[in-house]
Amino acid sequence: MSNIFERIARGEFYLDEPYPEKPDDLDESADFVDILERTDVDADYRQAVAEYREKQKLLLRRFREALEAECGMVGHPKANKVYALAWEYMHRRGLVDVASMYYDLAELVLGNDLN
Repeated sequence: MSNIFERIARGEFYLDEPYPEKPDDLDESADFVDILERTDVDADYRQAVAEYREKQKLLLRRFREALEAECGMVGHPKANKVYALAWEYMHRRGLVDVASMYYDLAELVLGNDLN
């Protein structure tokens, strides 16, 4: 089985589809909330965005589960805090950095070398 970094590099935790495009008929100068409430086209757009976000959440949940399993943190009382810290400080830099910080924090919590 490959490690978390190889799985990230293969794109296992990323969506392979683009973010839904806003319909062309939306007038940028109009009140966006009013437009979304008025048209069926926009309801389809909102649904597409919601579905995209759900798929994204599922992939991130799988990422977290894989990371916890690889680091031996499944069921550990500090697993949520370790992930929250790694995510908070590193998610803007990408999943590799989240995983790297998670490894460091898990080593600290578990008191052993994960390498």
